[in-house]
Parts: sequence; structure tokens; C-alpha cells
Amino acid sequence: MLVHQLRPLPNLKYLFDGQSLPRIPCSSGCYILATFDDKVLYVGQAMNLKTRFEQHLHDPVKARPTHIGKVTYWHALDWNATELNSLERAWLNAHLATEGVLPILNCINAPI
Repeated sequence: MLVHQLRPLPNLKYLFDGQSLPRIPCSSGCYILATFDDKVLYVGQAMNLKTRFEQHLHDPVKARPTHIGKVTYWHALDWNATELNSLERAWLNAHLATEGVLPILNCINAPI
């Protein structure tokens, strides 16, 4: 699934690298880790997008290439903290409906 197929669309896009960290907002929201060609690799939510971005940067699993591609971009959508679960679930369900599986990096230790 490609990022542009998600609804609502993420409104932020950054390279997945340390130089992007200062520009990531501290707000709550949902986010996508995506390949260079915007294939969805991971869907998540965070009360603080900046903190979560930094955690992913230091995660060796997120740094390794997958058979679909390597994490290159971080897409996010600022979202009301009380509605994060609904948005994350909508994005995961859209991926599941399109691809038949959860995003590859969500499948590692997915609680769902």
C-alpha cells in the first residue's frame, strides 16, 4: 500500500534521519514509516511524535532493509490524542484490506 492511499492523508513528510529530528513536532499524532517510493512499512501512533521518531531512529530493526525496501521517509498527521487509536486502526485496516497483511514492520511484535 502506498501512503497516498491512506485516509485521512498524512500532512507531514520528513527524511528518516537525524537531521530531520529538530523539525518533528512534539504534538500527538499517527505516523507512517515508508520506503523511498512511499510503500507503507509501519503504522504507529504517539503522544509525542518527536520522541517516537527518535526512538525509531535508534531501533536496529527499523534501520534494516526489508524485502519491500528500507525506511526512507516518516509521514505523520497531527491528531487529537483522544482519537489516536481510531486513526491508527483505520490506517492499519486500510493496509490489511489492500495488502491482506499488516505492514511488514508492524508484524514483528504487533499487539493486534
